[in-house]
Amino acid sequence: MSAAVRTLLDAHDPDPRAAGAVLLGSSFALFAFLTSPDVGNPYYLFGVAVMAFAVLWAVAVLVADRRT
Repeated sequence: MSAAVRTLLDAHDPDPRAAGAVLLGSSFALFAFLTSPDVGNPYYLFGVAVMAFAVLWAVAVLVADRRT
């Protein structure tokens, strides 16, 4: 199991340009979601959660790239 995890970690090499594109697109979509809230709709909540996760992932990738 540890060999599979090690191989996965070695293969994980995110591209900062792709993270920037994801950040731009997901932040725009998150802004569009938040300007017209419909908290009672579960699809709305799912969309907000996915967009927030995408924004956080892209920021984390860009910050990690700056540190190296």
